[in-house]
Amino acid sequence: MKKKSTSRKIPQIMLSIYALLYLAYIILPIIPVLDITAPVEPAGRQKMIITFVAFFLVYLLSWRNRDLAGMLLITGYIASILADTLLENLRLEALILGLPVMILGILMVRDWYRQLLNLLASIYTLYQIWRTITYFAVIKDLALLDRILISALLIIWMVGYIFLWKRPASAGWIFIFWFLVLMGTVVTDRGGLEYPLAAVTIGLPGLILGILFILLGRKQKRIIKSQGAQSAADT
Repeated sequence: MKKKSTSRKIPQIMLSIYALLYLAYIILPIIPVLDITAPVEPAGRQKMIITFVAFFLVYLLSWRNRDLAGMLLITGYIASILADTLLENLRLEALILGLPVMILGILMVRDWYRQLLNLLASIYTLYQIWRTITYFAVIKDLALLDRILISALLIIWMVGYIFLWKRPASAGWIFIFWFLVLMGTVVTDRGGLEYPLAAVTIGLPGLILGILFILLGRKQKRIIKSQGAQSAADT
């Protein structure tokens, strides 16, 4: 029991280390003696401090309710990269530095909030539809193959979205397949995406949701098996 309790605290211990490194990243460039220069504009530094405050509040919450804190870390990461992409203000540095937080959020969540995951998938589905319509309405010189690939990506995502209401694990695998197809358009330089980083930021939330729904489906299977074994033992 003690070993199990200790293993559950490992993600929070890793999150504590990340919090200290995050704090050092903000504070060390301010100390004149160290002479450390940070290539960040004043507005960017203000945003970084606000983000750290929000992160620290979630970190404190993680010691009381790690499931909720984990979901907040995941949704915060997805929301930040989508917002920066829409505002055309995404930096590769922010994408990489925030990735460990998303991974720790996944590790921290034990009881999956099905309705919240469905809400995230619904919001992202609306984003996919909006992005596809924008491509067809604004970019007039897309080749026929690019138009077919963009339409195919939306269809694959919609199939996964339909599956998630009854078979979340299958939906998760479809979302991962969608991500791989999206990456394939980058490798082959098709699909209308001019910058590879744009494809990663567009596809990463879908990949994250795919992993979460696969884990949700596996947990549901374990619950059904345990209930079946218990009912058989009772009879």
